[in-house]
Amino acid sequence: ILSQLTPDDKKFEGEIWVYNAVEDQVKPTQISELRLNNTPYELRGWCQSESEWSRLRMDVHGGCVPTPPDIFRKRMQRMRFTHRNDAEQVFLLQEKVFRDKCSRTSHLQLQELSADDLECLHGALQHYIQLECIVVNGNALKGQDAVAMLTSGAMDIQMESCSLQDADADAMAEALLSSASDRLEHLSLTGNRFSDVGTAALRKVMEQRPQLKIRW
Repeated sequence: ILSQLTPDDKKFEGEIWVYNAVEDQVKPTQISELRLNNTPYELRGWCQSESEWSRLRMDVHGGCVPTPPDIFRKRMQRMRFTHRNDAEQVFLLQEKVFRDKCSRTSHLQLQELSADDLECLHGALQHYIQLECIVVNGNALKGQDAVAMLTSGAMDIQMESCSLQDADADAMAEALLSSASDRLEHLSLTGNRFSDVGTAALRKVMEQRPQLKIRW
């Protein structure tokens, strides 16, 4: 990301195509006439919108969780647009791309999730109507995060080495006995921090759902 203009002693004569706000069009502009945009990159409305759309175009790896439209709209309130406020247009485009992406995604492999990523994931999971598999191995999760995965409608879920403990196992057991997790067939929980208390809760689930395969 370039935050400064080219130094004067490095500039050369010529023109480039730049949006002209007065004439409301893109037109050839002398390089010498360019002026620095002092708005930090992370606060530029279109830049952050384009970054979000890039995330939506990729498979979800390395924490690139698509932002649900309501959260995106909230976060964009502090953004600035250089020439005019295109916020509503941005919101509509982001929602369209988000829903299209989620409706076609069947596998999620998520790594290095931050607190913000997990917030987005909680809101996004309900939109993944074709979801079959979730892999979140190695992420530090809490009971509420695990429950969100279990009730997502996915058939195969891996939450290995996620620092889950006995209290989380109790919350998961309750979710696993609800109709919201009916589609789940395989659940891998190896490498977590369950004692005999936690594993007992999971064993009870397997007794009531013998078709569900759980590993810990």
